[in-house]
Parts: sequence; C-alpha cells; structure tokens
Amino acid sequence: MLVGIVLAVVVIGGLWLLFTHKQIASDTGPIKIGFIAPLSGDGATYGEPVQNGVKLAVDEINKAGGIKGRQIELISEDGKCTGQGAASAAQKLVNIDQVKYIIGGICSGESFSIVPITSAAKVLEITPGSSAPKLSQSGPYFMRNNPNDNVPGSALADYVQKNYKSAVVISENTDYAQGIAGVFVSESQKVGLNIADNENYDSNTTDFRSILVKVKGANPDVIFINAQTPANFLRIAQQARQVGINSAFVAAVFNDKTTISSAVANGTVFAVVPGLATDGKGADFSAKYKAVYGQDSTYPFYSGAAYDDVYLLAQAITAVGTDSTNVEVYLHGLKSYTGTIGTYSFDQNGDMVGIGSILQKVVDGKLVTL
Repeated sequence: MLVGIVLAVVVIGGLWLLFTHKQIASDTGPIKIGFIAPLSGDGATYGEPVQNGVKLAVDEINKAGGIKGRQIELISEDGKCTGQGAASAAQKLVNIDQVKYIIGGICSGESFSIVPITSAAKVLEITPGSSAPKLSQSGPYFMRNNPNDNVPGSALADYVQKNYKSAVVISENTDYAQGIAGVFVSESQKVGLNIADNENYDSNTTDFRSILVKVKGANPDVIFINAQTPANFLRIAQQARQVGINSAFVAAVFNDKTTISSAVANGTVFAVVPGLATDGKGADFSAKYKAVYGQDSTYPFYSGAAYDDVYLLAQAITAVGTDSTNVEVYLHGLKSYTGTIGTYSFDQNGDMVGIGSILQKVVDGKLVTL
C-alpha cells in the first residue's frame, strides 16, 4: 500500500509539473503562425512571393522584440494549390503544431479544404489570396484581405459588354476559376452580352487545341482566358494564335512581368488588384522587399497583403491576447486598417472592404491602366 501511495504521488506530481510546464510554455513561449501556399508546381509563381512577404514581416517583428516579448515561430507548408495538399498541411498545422492562426491558403481550392479543419478547431484563417465568392459563407474563422471574385468578374463583364458583341469563356476546373466564371457569365447575361461558348478544362491539361478549334468555329470577338496560373494563361494564348484565332483576350490577376512581356499577351486586358502605393507603407514595403530578396515582388499586392496579415495578427494579439476567438472578434471590429495595400476593414463575412479591382491593358510589354 505504501508503494502504491508513493507511485500515485510521483504520477500526480509528474502530471502537475508537465501541465505547469505546458501552461508556462503556452504563455511565454513562441507564438506559432502557420502558412499555407503553393510552394511547388505552377502555383509557386505566386506562392513564393507571398511567402516572402510573410517572412519579411515576421523577421521585422521578431527583431523588434516580438509580440509582447514573445517571438513569432513561422511554420510553412506547401498547399500545392490543391484541396488535398492544403488539407494535409492544415491537419499538420492544427493537430501537430497546434497553431491558432494560419495565413493562407492562396488558391481558393486550398481554402475550401482548410476551412472545415480550422473552423472545427477555432483556428483563424486569414488569406491574402483566396477569392472565390462562396468562401464568404465560411464562418467567423475565415477572413481575407483580397477582393472577392465578384469584383473582378463584374469589372470584366462590364468592360467586355461595352467593347465587344460576343465572347467565349475558357475556364480551368478549379474553385477560383469556376467562381470568377460564374460571376462573369451571370453579369454578362444581365447586360445582354452573347456568350458564344463556355469551355472547361482540367488543371493537368497542356494541349488545348481541341477546345480552341471549337472556339475558332464560334468566331468570338473576345476570349476570357480564365486560368488558375499564369503558365496556363500563356499556354492557351499561344495555342490560340497557333490555330489561327485572332480574337482579343481578357483575363484576371496575371499581370506579372513574365506574362506581360510575352508577345501573345499584347493587347490583353486584365482585371487586377491595384499596385502598392508609391508612398507610405506600400513604398516602404516595396523597398524593403527588394533590399532583402534582391528583386521586386512579382505579385506585389499579394506579397503586401500577406505582410499586412502578420501585422494584423500581431496588433490583435497585442490588444486582446492569443485566444483565436478574441483575435477574430478584434479583427472583425476594426473600423479601418492602413497597411501596404491601402486602407481597409472587414465585413461580417470576413471579406475586405475598401479596395477593389482595376483594369489594365498590355501595350508592347507595358501595362496601361484603363
């Protein structure tokens, strides 16, 4: 009986010490922030500059003393721009790393798979990239400082209706592309634009000529090349010209230097997020990014938005502590936040309010804002 009492005391004491150690670590140890983005494949074109924006903010905050004296520990995972890849990444971050906040995903398909995992665990997901309209229904633990696709979809439909009589839509089978296609087609029908054909393709497609031969037969004035990545936009544009299609092109997002310098992109009109400001936080961020990484960001808005996300979390944690629900309530209640991408706030759905889309045309390798 004496041995049993001693063992019980040892076990209880050990558990108490373990609990106490964990409690102290959770209150004084590093603050973990997860990051999910496409870091491999075609999607890495925008995943890597977004990750750079996050790293830049984390390094700055840590060098300045952290958040209330606690360092940020950034844990990055490759979401691969797929639902399966993002779900695996989120499960690891939530269940193994036990993060309370995740920046990302970037692709909408990533976020659709992340949301059920994070919402169930009350982990806050804030994304600078995922833009599918249906994500607005994800609940309080999803937020984004990137325009909902209703904005560029409507802008493109308005532009095409005013300048052309018939259009064809070629869309990738991803949540992002299908979301923006739905908005574009719906808005086009409202204003009487003739959608001569609406084609879809799988993400692993590299030969689009069978689709493009059909499109050529429809003889549209303009083609909305609605791709998930700049690589697929360029593949479709190049093959369209190869089969003899002379229609104009419109697209969304991909106004990066590699895309606009391609001859097949000349004349394309893009609905895009605005660039960073030439003064204030936007200019400061651009200068710091170039100093650290040796070049300008290929997607400055998204890099800047990701940088803002780290500072938004830091501001919230400083104000209300580390509890993710308190952080979520704080961010929803912000009247305005001035970051690198401009001044904005969040509505009840977690959507950004205050920053929209602009239209830009490629003219001889340069962008002209319309």
